Amino acid sequence: MSAERNIFDNQIIPVFRSYLKEGDNILDIGKSNDDLSTYYKNMFPNMIYKTSDIEGAKNPDITDDMENTKIPENSFDGIICFGVWEMCNYSPFDLYKGMMKILKTNGYFLFGIKLTGYPVEWNYDWFRFTPNGAKRLLKDCKILYEHTAERNDSAAYYFVVGQKIL
Repeated sequence: MSAERNIFDNQIIPVFRSYLKEGDNILDIGKSNDDLSTYYKNMFPNMIYKTSDIEGAKNPDITDDMENTKIPENSFDGIICFGVWEMCNYSPFDLYKGMMKILKTNGYFLFGIKLTGYPVEWNYDWFRFTPNGAKRLLKDCKILYEHTAERNDSAAYYFVVGQKIL
């Protein structure tokens, strides 16, 4: 398991989960239905965990382009989005708007953003953030917890758990 995935699983997910309650609807954006999503689903017992991806071929529960989402407003109590920001096709700002649209007011989110590192996925990576850039994007939200994780190969990740307040 990679260092950032270890931190995500053992430090960040428990913080995020501590804000949720039984029966909450969680959407994990950018995930297919596979062994990894089953692993994460098990981290949210007694909650409704769904996956979403822009590509239906990956067999997500919901096929949707979050930059132009068709999911109804205020549909989810919690959203997870790890490793998607740098790969959104056109606008991380539209991706953010789509995610905030479907997140309930006072709902919680867990974002994991790759800041730096190689190899860059040239066909997929479009944007990179700094923690300050991510905070600017999240300016209308309450940041509850943040953590920067670095690996030996110069990659760095910024994790933030926050709350939609508007």
